[in-house]
Amino acid sequence: MSQLTFYKYATWGLLVLNIAIVAFMFLMRPGPRSRPTASSNNFRNEVIRALGLTEDQENTFKQLAAEHSQSLRAISEQQQGLLPPYFKSLSDSSKKIDEEAILRQFEQLERQKIEITHQHLLDVKSRLRGEQLANFDSFMDRFIDKLLLDNGRKPPPPKKRR
Repeated sequence: MSQLTFYKYATWGLLVLNIAIVAFMFLMRPGPRSRPTASSNNFRNEVIRALGLTEDQENTFKQLAAEHSQSLRAISEQQQGLLPPYFKSLSDSSKKIDEEAILRQFEQLERQKIEITHQHLLDVKSRLRGEQLANFDSFMDRFIDKLLLDNGRKPPPPKKRR
């Protein structure tokens, strides 16, 4: 085999190897981490275990949780609709918008999310029996720590890019 033929095959082989490595890196890259939300099944199952719910209570809780998630999702969608015009006004000065009104509306929607969550927790608590109420107090401590204060498992810091 001549030197030229050897270098051709070596070049093609290295090219295929590089493409395979890049494809492997993209396909095996872990997705973005997301913290548990009140709508995740893992969190629901954790709540059911922590509160010691009966089967009937579990079914009621799952229905309440689904309604709560749907309400929060609808409010979040409304909030997302407010953001584009607010930030678009930075680049398009011809459109005059009432920035204060948008911010007030965004704050009102955020307040609704807090009030809906508060009412949801009251609904859950009202369906508990006497011995389960003691579990509710410890559950609320974990709820506040894990979801509201975000003291659960934190993802590692992002890698530095060169």
